[in-house]
Amino acid sequence: MVITGQMTHQDSVRLDYLYKDSYANYSTYHGLSILDTLIVESQKFNARNYEASALQLKAGSYINLGMHDRIQELADSAENFGMKNNIKHTYYYIKYILAQSYNYQGKYRLAMNVAMELYDDSNGYENETVEANPTTRAATPLKITNRINSLACLATAEYCMKHWEESIAYQEECIKITDRWPKLLIAERRDAFDGRMLAALKINDKQRALRYTKEFEDYLEEYKKTKDDFRSEDENYQMYEFYIHDAYTNIYISIGELEKTKSHVAKMKNIVSQIDQAHDNIAGTYFSTLAKYALATQDYAQACVYADSAAYYTHGFDSSAELDALKLKLDANHGMSNYPQDYDIAQEVLALAESMAHETNESNVEEMSTLLGMDKLKIEAQEAKIKQQTWMMGLIAITLLALAGIAILIEVQKKRREQEKQRILSEQNIRLEQEVARQTKELRDMNEEITTQNEILDERNRIISETNREITDSISYAQRIQNALLPDLRPYDNKYGLSGIFTIFHPHDIVSGDFYWAKEHEGRLMIACADCTGHGVPGAFMSMIGTTILNELCAPGIKAEPSQMLTKLDKQIINALSNKNEDNVKDGMDISLISYNPNNLTMEYALARRPIYVMRNGELIEIKGTKRSIGDRDEKSSELPFEGGSMQMQRGDVIYLFSDGIADQFGSADDDHPHGKRLKSIGLRRLLQSVCSMPADQQRDAIERAFEDWKGNCPQTDDVSLIGIII
Repeated sequence: MVITGQMTHQDSVRLDYLYKDSYANYSTYHGLSILDTLIVESQKFNARNYEASALQLKAGSYINLGMHDRIQELADSAENFGMKNNIKHTYYYIKYILAQSYNYQGKYRLAMNVAMELYDDSNGYENETVEANPTTRAATPLKITNRINSLACLATAEYCMKHWEESIAYQEECIKITDRWPKLLIAERRDAFDGRMLAALKINDKQRALRYTKEFEDYLEEYKKTKDDFRSEDENYQMYEFYIHDAYTNIYISIGELEKTKSHVAKMKNIVSQIDQAHDNIAGTYFSTLAKYALATQDYAQACVYADSAAYYTHGFDSSAELDALKLKLDANHGMSNYPQDYDIAQEVLALAESMAHETNESNVEEMSTLLGMDKLKIEAQEAKIKQQTWMMGLIAITLLALAGIAILIEVQKKRREQEKQRILSEQNIRLEQEVARQTKELRDMNEEITTQNEILDERNRIISETNREITDSISYAQRIQNALLPDLRPYDNKYGLSGIFTIFHPHDIVSGDFYWAKEHEGRLMIACADCTGHGVPGAFMSMIGTTILNELCAPGIKAEPSQMLTKLDKQIINALSNKNEDNVKDGMDISLISYNPNNLTMEYALARRPIYVMRNGELIEIKGTKRSIGDRDEKSSELPFEGGSMQMQRGDVIYLFSDGIADQFGSADDDHPHGKRLKSIGLRRLLQSVCSMPADQQRDAIERAFEDWKGNCPQTDDVSLIGIII
C-alpha cells in the first residue's frame, strides 16, 4: 500500500512512464490530459522535477495549439503559488512562453513588459560559469537563458512594430552573448543572425543588409560543421538557406543589379522543390520575390501570375504578406496598362487593409485595457505604501512627543531645547501632510485620466459593435435571397424514380460563391453544381447571375442540351461582365451539368473544369471536364469547345457533382503539419467510396461528419457544395 508523500520504486516508474507518454504526445489534446495526470501524481509525492517538466511541456503545448488564454492562466498560477521561489526554471520558462504568446496575438507592448522582467532578472549573467564544451541544454545557467529568451522576445516585438533599428540592437546584443558560449548557444546564435538579417532588409541601408546576409550565410556553413547531428534536419537547414537567397535576391533587385539575382533565384527554386507541404508557408515568400524580380525586368504578365500565387499561399496565414502580394499584383497589372482591372485589384487591397486595421484596432483595445489594469494595480500599491509611510511617521511623531514630555518632567533646565525639538517636529509634520496631500491629488488625477480613457474605449467598442452588426445584417439579408434561389431537390426523388438524392452546402462566409441548380425540361431532370470565382459577396453575385441565365436557357420550347447550354452560358457570362472596352475580366465559374432521362436511364453531361464521379458496384468512374472555365477569355482556352457526352446508367449507380471545397480543405494537423494539410481529390474519392452503398440521408450525414473531423480546429478554406444522386 502506497503512503501519501512516500514514493516507491513502482511509483517512480509510473511517473517516468507518464512523462515519456506526454512527451510522445507533445502539443496534442491527448498529451495535455496525460500532463494533468502527471502533475497530480507529482504533487502527491512532492516530485518537483516531474512537476516542473510537466508544467513546461504544458506551456509549450498551449502555445503550439494556440490556447493563449490557458497560457495566461498558467502564468497567473505561477505568480499566485510563488513558483519563482521554488521552481525558478519553470517559472521563467512560463514567463518566456507568455511573452511569445503576446507577440503571436499582436500584443507587443504586453510582450515587452514580460520580456523586460526576464531581462532585469538576468542581470549578472556575465558572471555565470559554464562547463567546458557542454553538450546538453541543461548546462545553460538560468540567468543566461533568461537574457537570451528576453532578447529574442524584445527583438520580435520591435520587429513587428516596425522598429527595425531597435530590433537589430537586441539581436546584436544576443550575438555578443553567444560569442562567449558558441557551442552551448548554437541554435540561439543562428536565430539571432537570421533575425538581424530580416530586420536589416526593412531599412534603407542596402549595404548593411548585404553585410548581415553575408555574415549569416558564413555562420550557417559554420553551423553545419559544428552540429554533427544536424544532417538529420536537412529540411530546417534548407529553410534558413532559402531565406538567405531570398534576402540576396531582394537586395540586388533594390540596387538594380539584376544579373546577380539569377543564381539566387535558381537556388530558391531548387530548395522549394525539395521542401514538403509542412513548409508551404515559404511558397508565399518565394512567389512574392519572383513577382518583384519580374516587375524589375518589366515582365508584367509573369509578375501578375507570381503575385497571384503569393496571395494564394499567404491567404488565411499572413494577412500582411497577402496585402503585399496584392500590391505587387496591382503594380504588375498597371504595368500592362490594364487599367480597368486596377479597380478590382485595388478593391481587394482596400478590403484586406480594412480587415487588418479592424483586427489591429481590436487587439490594441484589448492590450490597452490590460495595460490600464496593470497601471491600476501599481496605483493601488502606491496608495498602500503612502498609507504605511503616513502611519509610520505618525508613530514616530507620537514616540518623539512622549520622549519630549518625559524629558521636560525630569530635566526642567532642558525645556528650551525640548521646545526647539517640538518646533522641528511640527515643521516635519507640516511637510509630511503637504507631501501626502500632493500625492493624494496626483492619485486622484490619475484615476480621472483612467476613467476618461475607459470612456473613450467604451465608445470605440460601441461604434465597432454597431458597424459589425449593420454589415452582418446586410449580408444575412443577402443570404436569405440566395437561399431562396437554391432549389429543393427532394421532390425530384420519387418523380424521376430515383433511389435517393441529397445535397451538402456550406458557405465559407455568410453567402456563397458555390450554387446548385435544377430544372425539369421535356421529361428530363437537369441538375448543375457550380463554383464561381471568389466566395462571400462577390461569389454570391456571380452565383445569382449563373442561376438566372441557366433558368433562361431551360425555358419551355428551347432545346436544352448540356454542351449547348454551357456554350450559351459562357457567351452570356462574358457579355454580362464585359463592355466594349473591357476584354480582361476574369470572373466566371467552374460547373458540371447533367441531364437525366428516367425512361431509358441515360445521363447526358457537359463539364467545365469540374469532374463527375460515378460509383458503380463500389468502383469509381471519373468523367473529366473540358479544361476551360465558363467566362474564360484566354485566347487558347476560348478555342476549346464544351464537349458533351452520355452514359448508360444502371440501378444502384451513384452520381456525385461537387465543387473543390472539400478536397481543398486543410485539416489533420500534427507535429509535421502544424497548419494542417489538404484532403485533396484522392481523399475525397476514398471518402465517397466508403459511403456510396448507404442510403441518401446516411451518405449526407457520414460525409459531413468526416468533413468536420478532418477540418478539426482549422478554418474552412472555401465554399463547400456536393450533390449525390442514387439511380
